[in-house]
Amino acid sequence: MVIPQPGSGSASSLIIKDMTAGRPGHGNWLIRFDHPHGKKAQFYHINRNAELLGLTDDPHTKIPAWIVKSAPVGARIIRSANRVAVPVAIAGDTIMLMEAFETDQEQFGHETKAAIGSVTGGWAGALAGAEMGAVAGGLIGSMVPVVGTAIGAILGGVVGGIAGSIGGSYLGENAAREYWR
Repeated sequence: MVIPQPGSGSASSLIIKDMTAGRPGHGNWLIRFDHPHGKKAQFYHINRNAELLGLTDDPHTKIPAWIVKSAPVGARIIRSANRVAVPVAIAGDTIMLMEAFETDQEQFGHETKAAIGSVTGGWAGALAGAEMGAVAGGLIGSMVPVVGTAIGAILGGVVGGIAGSIGGSYLGENAAREYWR
């Protein structure tokens, strides 16, 4: 899982973390959008985690100042959307499950099972779709030098997550109707 975060008062204006790397629950930084600092990086740049990415070249890649300066705004938008989207999705799934249970006269019937399949498939599909979308978006984005990979991965993850949720929900509901009797 990749998490964008505003910088923490250092030279970084945005830190993208891989939450599966490093200490559990804390992750390890993958890419940082940095202001000029130190002797080796007197320019706006992306700093790639050479150890995590297995790089042997200089991890500092020069980028325009406007990208570094606007990166925290993008992170705040993504984090805000996530704070709203997840509770809304949980509420929607809860309502769908309650309505299915009521349709089955408060029994664990066919509609309830189909709703459970839809919810489970939707969340599983969203997770898988986001992962695959981020990888595909990163690969496609890598055709644009410097920032294309990060932007492509983020956009690919969002699109993949939405598509995966829709497809997983459909497959989960149909599988539950067919096999869970």
